[in-house]
Amino acid sequence: MLERRNIKLDNLKGILIYLVVLGHLLFSYNYYNSDKIFIIVKLIYSFHMPIFLIISGYFSKDIKNKRLFELLIAFFLMNLSFIIFDYFRYGSFELFSIKYSSWYLLYLFIYRVLLKIKLFSNLIERKKILLFYFLFVVFIGFLNLEIVRFFYYFYFFAFGYLVDLKKIKLSFSKSLLYMIIVFVFLIYIYLIFPFSLDFLMGLSYINNIEFLFRMFIIWCSVLLFVSMYNLIPRKEIKFITMFGVNSLSIYFFHRIFTLLITDYFIGYNYFFLLMVIFAIIICLVFGNYFISKYFSNIFNKLWYLFIKFKLIFTLIIIFLFCVLICFYYKDDIYSYFYSPSVMDYETVDAIDDSFSIGFVGDLILLEDQVNSFFENGGYNFDDMFLYTKKYFNSVDYMIGVLEGPSDDSVDYSFGNFDDGKELRLNYPSSFLKSIKESGIDLVTLSNNHLLDRGINSVKNTVNNLNNISLDYVGAYVSNKENKRKIVDVKGIKIGILSYTYGINYYTEEQLFNEYNYLTNYLCNTNSVYFKDVKKSVISDFKYLKNNNVDLIIVLPHYGTQFSNKIDNYQKVWNDIFIENGADMILGDHSHSVQPILYKGNSLVVNSPGNFVNSYIDYDGDISMMVKIFVDRKEKKVIGASIIPLLAIKEYNRYISIPVYKALNFDKYSIYKDKLRYATEKVTKVSMNYKVSFDEIEEEYFYFNDGYKKNNKYLFELTDNDKNSLMYKLIENSDNVCFIGDSITEGTKNGYKPWYLPLISNFSNKRIYNYSKGGYTSHDIIDNYGNELKQSNCDLAIINIGTNDIRYNLTSADIYISNVKKILSCFRDSKIVLLSPWRTTDKDFNKENMREEKEKMYYYYDKELKELARNNENIYFIDVNKYISEAINDMGEDTYLLDGVHPNSDLGIKLYSYATLRD
Repeated sequence: MLERRNIKLDNLKGILIYLVVLGHLLFSYNYYNSDKIFIIVKLIYSFHMPIFLIISGYFSKDIKNKRLFELLIAFFLMNLSFIIFDYFRYGSFELFSIKYSSWYLLYLFIYRVLLKIKLFSNLIERKKILLFYFLFVVFIGFLNLEIVRFFYYFYFFAFGYLVDLKKIKLSFSKSLLYMIIVFVFLIYIYLIFPFSLDFLMGLSYINNIEFLFRMFIIWCSVLLFVSMYNLIPRKEIKFITMFGVNSLSIYFFHRIFTLLITDYFIGYNYFFLLMVIFAIIICLVFGNYFISKYFSNIFNKLWYLFIKFKLIFTLIIIFLFCVLICFYYKDDIYSYFYSPSVMDYETVDAIDDSFSIGFVGDLILLEDQVNSFFENGGYNFDDMFLYTKKYFNSVDYMIGVLEGPSDDSVDYSFGNFDDGKELRLNYPSSFLKSIKESGIDLVTLSNNHLLDRGINSVKNTVNNLNNISLDYVGAYVSNKENKRKIVDVKGIKIGILSYTYGINYYTEEQLFNEYNYLTNYLCNTNSVYFKDVKKSVISDFKYLKNNNVDLIIVLPHYGTQFSNKIDNYQKVWNDIFIENGADMILGDHSHSVQPILYKGNSLVVNSPGNFVNSYIDYDGDISMMVKIFVDRKEKKVIGASIIPLLAIKEYNRYISIPVYKALNFDKYSIYKDKLRYATEKVTKVSMNYKVSFDEIEEEYFYFNDGYKKNNKYLFELTDNDKNSLMYKLIENSDNVCFIGDSITEGTKNGYKPWYLPLISNFSNKRIYNYSKGGYTSHDIIDNYGNELKQSNCDLAIINIGTNDIRYNLTSADIYISNVKKILSCFRDSKIVLLSPWRTTDKDFNKENMREEKEKMYYYYDKELKELARNNENIYFIDVNKYISEAINDMGEDTYLLDGVHPNSDLGIKLYSYATLRD
């Protein structure tokens, strides 16, 4: 018969639950402090959950349904609290994901449910099966699946279920010796090999060393349990026993508080000591008998209600679940009922005539990224910018964030983030050359990695930038030269300020007192230096204003990492910047896309995410380029556009590619789901409107009054379109005739004539189509002459002549003579002459006679214009300028099948709406 309470196990649980809390408090410690200190975290993660599961397995021998119910409800409530926390803290609402440490309760519930199956429990009770399962657990680690952890931890649960505590007795001296040997060996291993926390938490292997170590760690955890159980006294230990008895309530409540505390105190002096103290406080607050009693009573009452009112209880759960589902899909619901407006022509013209500034986020190279670009004895990073170079060069002034030094005299980047290594960044100087050649005009150096390689590396970085004439702001080797940057770009005088929230491995006191010359530092509002820092910031703005700059741009390095929401720190400093005259705030550091906000006449880009980063967790591979448009006369922000980017691994190298562009390459079709997700994620976070994949554009325009579709190529009717000549002529006609060749017939695209999208805007019109693939102006007369004479068309829309040039190079005189014969078929009709469709270089007819073809197109158009000028009922519309611009901007594969014929989707839309926009 199992003891009702085992004091030794309660004591052991008390120690373990404290280590759980401490481990979570120290989770991010390696990013800011030395690797040696982080070994403590690795030790905790090596054994705390395995031993906890051994104890849980032991107590599962006679588990009641009520306890299963408590575990399940505890899991749902705990996970829901994490989901809500993430929503308010980071802006993400992932209803169907298992968050943070709630997995333990779910696993424990499933393990115990499995034991309820008699066949399964009988199988486990055959102790020899544990040996085979051990081998299974070890080898399944080669599979790159999340489920690996489930099987890994079940081994310890099964061991606990089978263990006989009376048979694991060891002397005190042996137990102590074994425990010391295990810990010494683990410390030695962790000093040599950078095992990640993911691996220590039971996830997959990345090499054979981890495979061997997995076998060892399983054995170590069992040995530690036996040793610790024999070392723990069989008597109540003040607080420790209480923590063990009430471990569930501590586990349920602690995680959110550890997240909040870590975010607030990270980087403080004596951080480790502070976390040790906070772990004690959390255990005391949530592990005392008073709180635990009420915690247990809640579950008792829920169980009572469930038993007594199963139907009502079930309906309430269903109702709450439906509410959560609606909240989860609120963006889709909103998008369904809300339709964004379309840019009017005045806005399109203002954007076209504007001065543009581009911005991308962190240009960062982790260790593997640096190594992957080594070739032929050197480093070349040009490929990283292969697909974005065009976009960088499309703006008047391009800004990027160089996060880390570039110094060839010391080691390059060490660490890949969250791999157990102390992260120290540094890049080859060739990276700077690639940045400059990509089209970036200026980089900001104010960031938390500035001093990763010391003061000399900052000096060398500045020298490297000066040597290649790549402009910079944010690092001042002495006397704060270049502190307030002023540049003149195409007649616009721009003042630029750059700041960082802090620098890794350096305290606030050091940054403010010792290194205040190095960069511009921003502190928290609760800092003793806040007033002085704010005063310094205000003086920076005054300096720029006294120099009569037209625009002030602020480049702050701030925000919560991996968060899609801005924090209070960002809000406070954004307000300060705007109050003092910032026209734009272009922030970075979060490694995640964050909202774009309009504050009066100012624009705030809180973070575009990383430009390219090999650390792709937390959507680290998703980012955006932002283009800001400024009125050249008024020097005011008109609006912005967003170009979603995705980091893709190609030939073992991460490169950045615009989402829209990636869709035009078959080799990236395997990324379609990720491209879809990136589109929706970037648009939702940045503009607060999720654009569906079906509405994908190359860039998305976002103004003070929200997202607006780009009318230039989206082909949705505006008031200007409805006032156009073509629209009015069709609107006032009952019978419309279209005359032309294969483009009018739709010969090559499934018989979808070019005018379908246009005519779909009208009802009760009789449409006649006189066209045939391959027809010239002469063929129309021969084959449709009589039909045209007998037709009863109010309006004839004629587009013929493309094949006259492609096939025969028919002279303009003969062509116009044929057109006049076609016109003679219509007496009282109004007639629209469309300029003959142009072909591209993919058209193989007369492919070596481009100049001759262009001349003939010119003369054809000239003669058609003359016909329209001399006849009252004849009109000429030149459609090709608009079509050519679209093809140049978006690529001909977007619209054309073969250099001649429009496709049945965007192609015919382009041709239709071109007739409205002459």
